[in-house]
Amino acid sequence: MSIQPLLQPSPPRSKAITAIAWLTILSGAYITFSAGSALVMGRASVGLVVTLAAALFTMIAGAALNQREEWARQGFIFVQALSILGAVIRVVASGVSVGAVFGLVITLAINGWIVTTLRSPAVRAEFEDDE
Repeated sequence: MSIQPLLQPSPPRSKAITAIAWLTILSGAYITFSAGSALVMGRASVGLVVTLAAALFTMIAGAALNQREEWARQGFIFVQALSILGAVIRVVASGVSVGAVFGLVITLAINGWIVTTLRSPAVRAEFEDDE
């Protein structure tokens, strides 16, 4: 007679997802600090308040991604897709300038890699809710 473990072992955590999460948390913290400092110095504007709110949400989403929350994984995929769409629109709107095309290539490479990684079966398994 064998004793079954009470908890199933969780899948190994991807270092790429952990790195993306921490880069997101740190960039959100930096922007939050910068925007908050400007507000304290009396430079309030609607754009600054929106930037502060977006930076706070960025930190929350990064922390949720690090905790392997499914909504954060799906949200990151959505935001990366919007970023790719924005880069395509910039190329079309600029009349296919060299800078816009270069930006599109870089955006496709980075965001495409992030989306591909977040959609891979191994990473998806990290986000499955066992409850």
